[in-house]
Amino acid sequence: MARKKYQLVIIGGGVGGLVAASGAAQLGAKVALVEKARLGGDCLHYGCVPTKSLVRSAHVAHLCKNAALFGMKMKNFEVDFHKVQERRLKVQHHLEEHDDPKRFEEMGVDLYFGEGTFLDANRFEVDDTILQAQHFLIATGTRPAVPPIAGIETSAYLTNETILGLIDLPKRLTILGGGPIGIEYAQLMQRMGSQVSVLEMGDRILPRDDEGLTRRLSHMLSAEGVCIHTGVEVNKVERKRSGVTVTAASAKGEVVLESDQLLVSAGRLPNLAGLGLEKIGVETSKRGIKVNDMLQTSVPHIYAVGDVTGTYAFTHMAEYQAGIALSNILYPIRRHADYSAVPWVTYTDPELASVGMGQVEAREKFGASAIEVLRFPVEEIDRSLIDGYQKGLAKIICTKRGRIIGASILAHRAGDLLPAFCLAIRKKMKVQDLAQTVLPYPTAGQIVWRTSQQWYRKKLFDGWFGKASKWWLKFKR
Repeated sequence: MARKKYQLVIIGGGVGGLVAASGAAQLGAKVALVEKARLGGDCLHYGCVPTKSLVRSAHVAHLCKNAALFGMKMKNFEVDFHKVQERRLKVQHHLEEHDDPKRFEEMGVDLYFGEGTFLDANRFEVDDTILQAQHFLIATGTRPAVPPIAGIETSAYLTNETILGLIDLPKRLTILGGGPIGIEYAQLMQRMGSQVSVLEMGDRILPRDDEGLTRRLSHMLSAEGVCIHTGVEVNKVERKRSGVTVTAASAKGEVVLESDQLLVSAGRLPNLAGLGLEKIGVETSKRGIKVNDMLQTSVPHIYAVGDVTGTYAFTHMAEYQAGIALSNILYPIRRHADYSAVPWVTYTDPELASVGMGQVEAREKFGASAIEVLRFPVEEIDRSLIDGYQKGLAKIICTKRGRIIGASILAHRAGDLLPAFCLAIRKKMKVQDLAQTVLPYPTAGQIVWRTSQQWYRKKLFDGWFGKASKWWLKFKR
């Protein structure tokens, strides 16, 4: 059996693992990476890249259906689902070049493909090779969770991985779960021609996001034809020749849905099986591997990053955490992860983007009387009228002194509007700083400026200064 020694062995070839591997190799470390399948991880093969390609195609389909609003006439419009899938695959194949194994081998990374396990805290076995290392970094990601529902295992259900293999667009689609994956697929499949129903156990979709904005989005999806059932508990799934029947219970009575396909998007589970973490003392939970703010596990020389930690299941956070962990592995100066400005986006249309604290969290931490909530409607942004995207709202959460601690935007391409707030929170800026920044007109970005200016509207026009100004100017007449 071959034996190899390294300064760092990385387990998992997704974004977190690849960022750490390329960084370590280019900085001069002797590094190995173990991956059981393909480099690129969930983001490239099943998540961000393919779904956003489908979202884009669905958005174009929606524009074509509503072309009359822009003075256009569309004749014989139809969605060619095969061509949609072809485009999606082309996008993926193009981006796969960045994760080509040869690229990492040329950097100096030794790649091992296969499943492995820890022999002890300093040795990891993959196939017939034992890798001994000073440090390990685990970045094995997550997999779809399947709830224990009667009949579901024999229902030929789809997940975010297998739905990409659909050849034909289903006429009817039932989705279990109203989280980001379920809601993105609900809208994109509805727009391409499916009749979509969503079953969510909670009282609203997207429970992590601002309640007011998620309810607005829910109404918009319903207006497009998506049937959303909240507060339901699925009891049974049955596969028949005609399709899939899902039976659920709610406060309003029994719900029975018949469809051609069933998509299960009911959360994620960490990929830990077979790693042997229990025998080397790495502590885990149902969410994943427990880490501190330096990304160390309970075994100090073993680190973990990305979705497998159960912290923030976002590609950009895996990349961020990999940088923190790598610095702590290679150098004596310790770096700590800062989660005060974590952004996330649900890629519906309009998008729902958030960063930092939500309104409820801020009130719990600081008290209701210690925060301000500034709001501005999207329809009052001139560019929104020009482009025909007039639905949505922006909210800024700040302290009484104006320091920005959170923001949420429901708007077309809201994710592209969020970075200003990410920087503001990271640098502990005040809302006054954004309000005094001149932004170009007419741009969608003016929503940042307009929302920030509501601080002065409250202080100048409605407060003591406004009253004093009116008295003074009246006196000067």
